[in-house]
Amino acid sequence: MKRGVKEEILNLLSENREWHPTAKILFEELTRKFPGLAFSSVYRAIDNLLKESKIRAFKLEDEEERRFEIMERSHPHFKCKVCGKIYNIDVDLNTAFKEIAELHTHHIILEAHVTYYGICSNCFNKKVQALVRKMS
Repeated sequence: MKRGVKEEILNLLSENREWHPTAKILFEELTRKFPGLAFSSVYRAIDNLLKESKIRAFKLEDEEERRFEIMERSHPHFKCKVCGKIYNIDVDLNTAFKEIAELHTHHIILEAHVTYYGICSNCFNKKVQALVRKMS
């Protein structure tokens, strides 16, 4: 594995916490800085960062590939059905849902991933503006 690949992945994910790239997207980004980089090197770096608990992987139900983000407090996500962008929802709803689910089921929940799907405010505003222009 090339030196600096793990660090660069951490830098990329830290710089933009709303960016949730797949391994392929990370590879494409990293080859700009490390020409000739092998996909296997990126995959090994990702695997090591996951094992070190520095990044988290999650998979959305409508996608085949895992996405990655910097490890931080657990939070839900929102995926826009129009533009496909994934947003972090900075609300600690997972804790409340976890406690209710544990009380109801008597299970111990170790982790969960919640994703909401809908239309983001940017896409919604574009649609409203297009309707207003049409009506004028």
